[in-house]
Amino acid sequence: MPLSQFSAPGRLTDFNPQQAAAWSEIIYFWINNAIDFLKYQYGEPVYFFNELDIAHAALDAAPIEEIFWDGFPRSLRLIYNEEQRLQEADRWQSLARYYQQRGWLILECPENSSPRFIDFYYRNQDEYLEWFVSRNPQTGAMEKITFTCEAPEYWRFIGNGSDALLPVGDGFTASVPPHRQQLLRMYQTLVSPQVRLEDLLFPHTVMVFDPKAPTREESIIEYWPRGTYNPFNQWNTTQGLVHLTHPSNTLKAQVQLAALATILRRDQNGCLIKNDAIKLICCSGNGQPNRSSDPTIVERINTLVRQGIAITLPDPIGLYMHHLDTNGIEGPNGEDAGDSWRIVRGREGMILRAEFRVPEGKSYQLEEIYVDAEPLRHGGQLAAKIKMFLQGKGFDFGAPPPQIQNCTHCCASTPENYDYKHVVSIS
Repeated sequence: MPLSQFSAPGRLTDFNPQQAAAWSEIIYFWINNAIDFLKYQYGEPVYFFNELDIAHAALDAAPIEEIFWDGFPRSLRLIYNEEQRLQEADRWQSLARYYQQRGWLILECPENSSPRFIDFYYRNQDEYLEWFVSRNPQTGAMEKITFTCEAPEYWRFIGNGSDALLPVGDGFTASVPPHRQQLLRMYQTLVSPQVRLEDLLFPHTVMVFDPKAPTREESIIEYWPRGTYNPFNQWNTTQGLVHLTHPSNTLKAQVQLAALATILRRDQNGCLIKNDAIKLICCSGNGQPNRSSDPTIVERINTLVRQGIAITLPDPIGLYMHHLDTNGIEGPNGEDAGDSWRIVRGREGMILRAEFRVPEGKSYQLEEIYVDAEPLRHGGQLAAKIKMFLQGKGFDFGAPPPQIQNCTHCCASTPENYDYKHVVSIS
C-alpha cells in the first residue's frame, strides 16, 4: 500500500496518535525543505523525492539500498594508535569549544542577571553511534555497556512538543504540546529511577550565537528557552545515555546529507567524480571526509543518481545498528560471549538501543571477556564490531539526466597526516 504517514524510527511505539501524526509532519517538512533547497540552489531535475507526495503504483516494490559502515569513529583511527583512540573515544568533549572553533559562543541567560558563558559535554563519537560504560560505584568495574543511535530530535519532540522542530504558523495541522511526564518516565526506565524532571530541563535560557553575524536574527544559531528539554543533561552524558549527543549526530542532518548527495560533481579538470567517496565530499562540502558514515552514504547515493535513479529515505527514517559481529567475543575460557548482547529498543536489523552485559548465571565478569584476543576495557572495542546502516530507496521516474555541478569546496591536509582532511570553501 502507498505510504500514508512516516513512522517513528524503528517503528517505536512511544507515541500516541497525535504525536505520531506530528512526527510524520516533521519528517515531511525536513524532506520537502531539502527538496526546495535543491531546486533553489541547483535547479531541476531534483533527484531527491518525498514518498508521501508520490502516487506511483510501482513505488511500493522499489528496491531498498542498504548502506553499511563501522561504528567506531574513523576520525580517531586517522590520528591515534589503537589504545589512544579507545581512550579518546571515552573522553568528554566541550560543547563550548566545538562552537568556538566555528566562531560561535554559547551563553546562559538568567532572568535577573547578566548573560554568562556556559559549557556542556558531548561524546567524541561521530558515526551516529554512541556508548556509555556503567561501572560499579564501589569498585569501578564495568557492569554494562549501553549503545544508542537514537536521534536527539526524537527526544526533543517528546520533551518540547512539535513547535520546537516545525516553523510556527506554516500550515502544519498536527501540533502537539510537550509530554514532560512521558519524557521523565522514559528516562527513569532507560537510565535510573533517580532521574528528576528538573534534571532534564534547562534552568535558564541558553543560546548559541554568531557574534559576527550582520543582524541579531541571523546571529542566533540555537535557542533553548528556560524550562525546555536539555539534550546535554547529566543523565544523557556523565551519568547515562539515552540518545546521541555529538553535534553532527542528528536525524535532520541525515536527511540533508542524503539530499545533497544526489548532486553530481565535476572536478577541476571537468571530469565527473565517481568511485571516490573522499574526493566527492571534499568537492561538495557535504559531510565530513574523516568519518566512515558520511563518505559511504554520499558515494552510494551519488552512484545511484549517476544511473538515473532518484532517491528517498524509506520509512521508517533513521540511522540504525544492524548487528554486532560476535566473532572473536569470548569468555575467559574461550566460550562464546555473544549472548551478552541484548536489544533494548528497535528490533533485529534495525536496532536503536542495545546493552552488552553478562547474563545472570554466568560465572565471569564483563572485564573477563576478550574482544579479538584483547581484554574488554573500553566500549569502543565493541563499537568497532557494530555495523551501522542507513537505507535508501531508489526509483527511476524517467526524469532528464541530472545536472553536473562544479566543486564548491576542497580538502586540505598536513604533511604529518595526509589522510586527515579539512574541508575548505573555494566559492
